[in-house]
Amino acid sequence: MADDKKLVRIDLRASENLTPELLSILNAYPDLLPSEKIVFGDGSQTSGIALYPISGAVVVTEEEDIIGNIAQECQYPFFLIYKVGKGSSSSRIAIKEFLDDLGRWLEVQDYKSYFSSVDVTDISRQTPGYLESREEDGVENWAIYITLFYRRTIEA
Repeated sequence: MADDKKLVRIDLRASENLTPELLSILNAYPDLLPSEKIVFGDGSQTSGIALYPISGAVVVTEEEDIIGNIAQECQYPFFLIYKVGKGSSSSRIAIKEFLDDLGRWLEVQDYKSYFSSVDVTDISRQTPGYLESREEDGVENWAIYITLFYRRTIEA
């Protein structure tokens, strides 16, 4: 049935479940300061670290077996944006290293204890940390692009 694989659609239900679970693992990062918390980005943040999903969870492939069970391979791409005021080059280097270290840490975690809604198979960095933009008031937006990969089975 491998010939039945095709690009399918957005997995809206999983997006709703994955976001709080993803925030839970992100906030378990041991190098967060006690006062820091990674939040879901809504555009109102002027500083700190926020999760911004790119498109929600995407069903990349879907296969149906002979009894009607559906196996899906999915991806949940997102950015982490670290907003900071204009700073010295050493603070810029520290922010980039923080994002790179967070990405490396995510890649080696045991996902089972964080995700109950799906079978997470991988979390991987798609970019290193980088300066995404600079606002008129000097606030810098440092970003890292990460994708969470998962499988889901829908029983008939």
